[in-house]
Amino acid sequence: DVGPDEVPTLHVKGMSMAEVQKFSWYTVLNRPLSVLQWLASAEAQQRVTEDYVFIAETDHVFLRPIPNTATPEAPVAFHFGYMNPNPAFAPFIRRMWPEGGDQGYLAVQPIGPSPLIIHKAQLQQVAPEWNALARKLKLDPEASKALGWVTEMWGYALAAAKVGVKHTVNARFQTEAAHNSPGLTEHFIDGVGIFHFTYGIEYMLDGTPCPPWNIGQWSLDK
Repeated sequence: DVGPDEVPTLHVKGMSMAEVQKFSWYTVLNRPLSVLQWLASAEAQQRVTEDYVFIAETDHVFLRPIPNTATPEAPVAFHFGYMNPNPAFAPFIRRMWPEGGDQGYLAVQPIGPSPLIIHKAQLQQVAPEWNALARKLKLDPEASKALGWVTEMWGYALAAAKVGVKHTVNARFQTEAAHNSPGLTEHFIDGVGIFHFTYGIEYMLDGTPCPPWNIGQWSLDK
């Protein structure tokens, strides 16, 4: 790796091929698995002396310095519009978390494990449940079909609710806006910490945004 002294890197083991097949090739389950391995490592215990952990992704573009507004009691997470409480999810959420009761789905916050600023002690509390619940959700046919590619994110949100960790939800932590997002203006990144480069950006040569689900004459896509 380039610059290992500047950006220390810990390599951990991913899921085995047998595990990948067991979970229908859903390799996103490597995320909680990798965090668990990091927390158990000497890297986390000795080299990382800070109290707080910032979890980010490889397609996060930092737009400005991000202040740590987390506390030992409340981590900071981003509000995902597609993670809002859904009564249709109540049956399998209760299967995963019987103690939550019929209304337990309302206690699950619309968050994921990234971007996230969290006290290391809280991450140690949430991570084992995150890993376990993400796997259980994926193996539950109803849950897997309903949650799709964000199953692992629901595993984190449900794990946090189960262990009693409530996040401060910050809608300006990042933006996932694309060229065709409704109401988008040139000021859409004002006050935002991260640009999540998750959607392709398509324009015509005259600068007109290309209509949704089309390929433009000028493209920026990971």
